[in-house]
Amino acid sequence: MAADISGLTRREQDILRLIADGRTNQEIADQLVVSVNTVQTHVAHILKKLGVRSRHQAADVWVQRNH
Repeated sequence: MAADISGLTRREQDILRLIADGRTNQEIADQLVVSVNTVQTHVAHILKKLGVRSRHQAADVWVQRNH
């Protein structure tokens, strides 16, 4: 997968890391002290920016970049 995370904001990268750690939207929201709706919006932006269709594919991008 050739997706690049450099276009993600710092917050989006934080959320992507948590997605890769297997966290749910609710868990991410609780940890970052934001609403689930805010997390869902960030996730949608992440998927679009990475050009992927799922959280799983986005997590794969993070894992490939960081291993």
